[in-house]
Amino acid sequence: MNHVNKMNHSVAQRGFTLIELMLAMSGVAFLLLAIAMTTMQISNTYSKGMTIKSVNQTGRDLSDMLQRDIKASKPFNLASTSSYLNTPYGGRLCLGKYSYAWNYGTTLAASGTVNKIIFDDSTPVRMARVLDIGGQICANAAANQSIARTDATELLTGSDKLDLALHTFTITSSATDAIIGQALYSASFALGTSDQQAIKTSDASCKPPSDNDSNWAFCAVNVFDFTTRAGNKA
Repeated sequence: MNHVNKMNHSVAQRGFTLIELMLAMSGVAFLLLAIAMTTMQISNTYSKGMTIKSVNQTGRDLSDMLQRDIKASKPFNLASTSSYLNTPYGGRLCLGKYSYAWNYGTTLAASGTVNKIIFDDSTPVRMARVLDIGGQICANAAANQSIARTDATELLTGSDKLDLALHTFTITSSATDAIIGQALYSASFALGTSDQQAIKTSDASCKPPSDNDSNWAFCAVNVFDFTTRAGNKA
């Protein structure tokens, strides 16, 4: 009998106590939480990287296209609205054969079509390159304007692009050189995602993660600068 009691006592001692089970479950819970947080951080970092990549690639493509079209044009007068018009809502740049028209991100976020440049199918323009011989787009100084979709290429939408928009655009020039017939142009634009809640309007940058309106993983803004010449010696 004593032998049997000793065996039962030995078996009972090999079990887990309630405290031990609770500690084990707590450890597993903390481990799962750490794994979940790590996975979320990796996912956010990946999304951020893809967002930055899309902005940078699109910005480089846009810079290259603008440079090529400016180089192929005659010198143009930025002080004249027949060549360049920039407003708080958007702008237009007319180079002779091709013209560019854009709405800023704040304009795209506003409801309605007031002060918006739109396509003839009522879709708002983001940044369009338009076959516009003679610069008719700039000749019309109205804040809102309709552009024929068949003459235009939208540069900020597509299956490989996020929801992008211009936030700023500026261009300056030197006087045309009388000898070589060229002028130097310097342009700068801020391109990024168009979620206005996640962007600081003061400097067109993404709000920090500590801000309640931040969308850090899917927000990116970058500034692109280039300098090029227009015009050729006759």
